[in-house]
Amino acid sequence: MSLTGLEFRLAQFSHQNLLSDLALRSKASWGYTKGFLEKFKAELTVPERCLKRNLVQMGYLNQKLIGFYSFSENRGKEPDLNFFFLEPEFKAQGLGRALFENAVETAKSYGWISFLICSDPNASAFYQHMGALWVGTLDLPDFPEHSLPIFRYILS
Repeated sequence: MSLTGLEFRLAQFSHQNLLSDLALRSKASWGYTKGFLEKFKAELTVPERCLKRNLVQMGYLNQKLIGFYSFSENRGKEPDLNFFFLEPEFKAQGLGRALFENAVETAKSYGWISFLICSDPNASAFYQHMGALWVGTLDLPDFPEHSLPIFRYILS
């Protein structure tokens, strides 16, 4: 797929519902049940604080929203790539890589040296392919059968 026509824009408050819905669709594409997704709906809602701090970027291809990412700054701690979602129809076309590369450039522009990624298990291979290093797991007390891999991406 040609990446000509790919551009990135800062998200605005008015995009909160649009992006949260995209996150749900993207997560659903991994085969999770509706009931499971409902339990995570709050976690898949883009926080206003991220929008306020201009930490949310949206990717567009030929004026169509393809995905978005968001960072969360943690006082005195490493920042997190807390949202990274692609519309399901655009997976496996090189657009996830382009979105991630833009996230890396954004992180560098903030002067960060690294960031953490708490990943969906289904996306682990993608983050490893992008060069992120596995550093541990996060257990989910309400879902003992699920744990989330945690990665660190070191900016160079």
